[in-house]
Amino acid sequence: MANSQDHNIFTNELAIKKCWDLILKKFRTVDLYSCLKRINHKPSGTKSQLRRILSDIFELHTDDEELVKIILDRGDILDCYLETGIEIDDVRIIPTLDIGYFSSYIERKNIFTMRRLYFYKDIQKIGGWSCVTIRSIDYRMSLEFKVATNLFNGLFLEAGSGMPPQTTFLLRCARINDDDRAINALKDDYPVGMKLFINEVDFTSLLPREIFYNNIDRRERLSSPTVLNKGIIECQEDCEQSDYLNIRVEFARARNKNNTYAIGVFSSTQGSVEDLCNEILSRERITIDEFKKDFVKFMPKQRGIELDCTKINLLSSATYVRIRIPFRGRNCNHIIPDDLEDYLTINRGNEKWLCKICKNLCTPDDIMIDEFFEKILNNHPDDEEIFLYSGERLMYKLGDGIEMYIDDLLEKKDDKEISDDNVGVVEGDEKVVNDK
Repeated sequence: MANSQDHNIFTNELAIKKCWDLILKKFRTVDLYSCLKRINHKPSGTKSQLRRILSDIFELHTDDEELVKIILDRGDILDCYLETGIEIDDVRIIPTLDIGYFSSYIERKNIFTMRRLYFYKDIQKIGGWSCVTIRSIDYRMSLEFKVATNLFNGLFLEAGSGMPPQTTFLLRCARINDDDRAINALKDDYPVGMKLFINEVDFTSLLPREIFYNNIDRRERLSSPTVLNKGIIECQEDCEQSDYLNIRVEFARARNKNNTYAIGVFSSTQGSVEDLCNEILSRERITIDEFKKDFVKFMPKQRGIELDCTKINLLSSATYVRIRIPFRGRNCNHIIPDDLEDYLTINRGNEKWLCKICKNLCTPDDIMIDEFFEKILNNHPDDEEIFLYSGERLMYKLGDGIEMYIDDLLEKKDDKEISDDNVGVVEGDEKVVNDK
């Protein structure tokens, strides 16, 4: 116990010695001003006057742990400025240098695994992640990125050509939990009440829209990156006159206390629905044999009894137009197809990637084209629904009343009329039995 106390005393003495070194030798005017402001002192005067004021206060309160922390944190930020030339606000934030830790409040991280974006390719960090752990609630927090304006030359040329820009600049923000650091891809998650400024012009409207949750009395933004192009283009004149563009985010500490956020700026190349669609179409299909196994597995039941027949609509769940390219996801618990192009278009803005039928995760990596429905749609261009029948040999029937075996999909068979009795109707999530 005595050794522990001696260690604490020694550690405190070192911290106090470092604080005196910062105050008397290293701190610039802005550093002295910032420390005084943090302790609710209204600072004014020359550098010598500010140093004398802070020295007098610290001499009387060397046992004040919060004051020691404020001075040491400002020293960390000064060290960062001396190493990188980047000036940031006194909010216990350090830009990415990937060289360890400055204090218990500040992390330097260079790599975070973020949730994959499917409509953005060749994503490159501009600088690195800036990380902040919010400990106190005394005032608003501000974080600024200085981005070299020559990075935007291509964007201005694209915008002036009348063609949609392919270069896209993104702001990404993630909330980091200890459990997420090693195993989970982080999703885009913004501080509550965050605002966005580009060269001091308010572009908060560019952030994903807010959703209000009644059960937790909290507004959260949609989990998607922020596209900065519009704001940057509006600041083109500033970019032509300066070497740097300032991108700043601001939010209240009180509403985000005890959270850790990583924020960064990125460049990327934007993809299209057509590009992603073609990539998916180049993959192997769900074969008819695989479809038959899934049909038996997912055949709907009514009151625990498996039905002999089910009806499936061949319409897009989004537009109710006949499906052009039928797909389903590897995580889906059904065999109902949906329209690929409509699904990709819906997800282009937010990349939510949830199946509209079963609500399970269905990213482009999970999407599979169904050969059975692809052949049905190609061979019968006027039909908007299909009946599927279980039994020793699985069969299907279209609206014209013709019954065919699934195995013999491409062969001509004798037509048979089948009664519609005991037909289960499947439209989205609903199941209905037609009784006599």
